[in-house]
Amino acid sequence: MNNLTLEHFENGITIYQDQNLYKFTADAIKLAKFCKIKRTDNVLDMCAGCGVVGFYAYSLNECNKLYFNDIQKPMCNLIRKNIKLNNLENKCEVIQKDLKDLTLADFEKPLDVILCNPPYFKVNGKIKENISVAMCRHELTTNLEEVICKASKLISSKGKLYIIIPADRFCECVILFNKYGFEAKRVEISYFKDVATVSILEGVKNAKSGVKINIKKEGL
Repeated sequence: MNNLTLEHFENGITIYQDQNLYKFTADAIKLAKFCKIKRTDNVLDMCAGCGVVGFYAYSLNECNKLYFNDIQKPMCNLIRKNIKLNNLENKCEVIQKDLKDLTLADFEKPLDVILCNPPYFKVNGKIKENISVAMCRHELTTNLEEVICKASKLISSKGKLYIIIPADRFCECVILFNKYGFEAKRVEISYFKDVATVSILEGVKNAKSGVKINIKKEGL
């Protein structure tokens, strides 16, 4: 337990992090703040890590049911600690599975919202990090296309997929959205020193075309 630290957020959420596992970054909070969730929604935090995206999004806009999915047992155990810590046992469920194995049977009905902060980097050469951290940062067990493909099978018509990716993968993401039935409806691109850094996208299943794009300076 000595490797656990607590992160306190301004909206009352408290999150355990494990110093031996992957630790979330500011991108997770950006994604949570970008999401639009309703009280009646059933929501999945996919590739959840410690669950910070789902917990923070829930603290801003409560939902009907909040699911967390991660392939790693230590991460899922950490999510369970965070559920208990925030007294959300009656609202949350943890599904420890490779996302390739997720099916509609894992949920009460097709999901209304899916949130995903996926592995950012394609595997290119030797991975120097420990395997647990590497699985969160690099596409070792899944990739962007598998994430979007699986989301399209779990989400309802007009359901929303929210995803954050490096800016240099923006076009790849839009192409995959279209391939699997999503239309990009809102986009936020952050930049630093005139260089785009990350992109956050809202994809709506079976929606008409038309997108709103916001350009935002890092730190604002």
